[in-house]
Amino acid sequence: MIKTHIVAKFIVSSLLFLVLIMIISTSQGEDTFFHLNMKDGNALIPETIGNPDTPATNVTIEAEYYQDPILETRTNKDWVSAGTWTAPDRLFNFTWHGGLAFNLWFQINQEGYDADPEFRLRFHAGGGSGSVTLSETDPDNNDIIMAYFDVNVGIDRIGKNDTLALEIEYSGYEDCTIYFDNVTYDSGVTLDSDFMRPQSIEAKDNEVVVDICDAFDTDWAEVAGFWDIRL
Repeated sequence: MIKTHIVAKFIVSSLLFLVLIMIISTSQGEDTFFHLNMKDGNALIPETIGNPDTPATNVTIEAEYYQDPILETRTNKDWVSAGTWTAPDRLFNFTWHGGLAFNLWFQINQEGYDADPEFRLRFHAGGGSGSVTLSETDPDNNDIIMAYFDVNVGIDRIGKNDTLALEIEYSGYEDCTIYFDNVTYDSGVTLDSDFMRPQSIEAKDNEVVVDICDAFDTDWAEVAGFWDIRL
């Protein structure tokens, strides 16, 4: 079954309404920056839990290294898989100009060592892929902090059945927990694409109803008030 559209309502002032008209009228065929969120169940979709009071999903990664039994030092850390998050099939093909940004919320579980944390992220799109590795400074506390990465993959078309997947690996001398699927901890990837296509717009008083078709069949009730779309 193909879902043809989603209806979104925006309550705006008259001035904002005029701005919205300009945005919608110029967005036909233009790219939109949107965020694919890591979800519980290893899904990768625009939705995320919109209630900030809902605890984030988290995965703890056990670090792999050699610990000298006499000197009690840790060496030879190795890469450990944190998991792979995969997007379901979309409703239609869309273009993508290859710009890709990752954001990842993480916490080093302090054990008295310098974690020397590194993350390796691979984004698979159809037959292409892009990867980036970033070395982070050990925060030396139990704070949850965000790492940011960006890369250009150079892919220009995504088929509705093409693979879209985010693979994450971690290397460090202390265990690490990553947080996601929460409005506060929105770990995932940002793409520039025409995945969202406005179909029509209608206004009455200060209410604007925009008829939108999006490739991911997003649950707008879940992301309302959270999704940051820049046209």
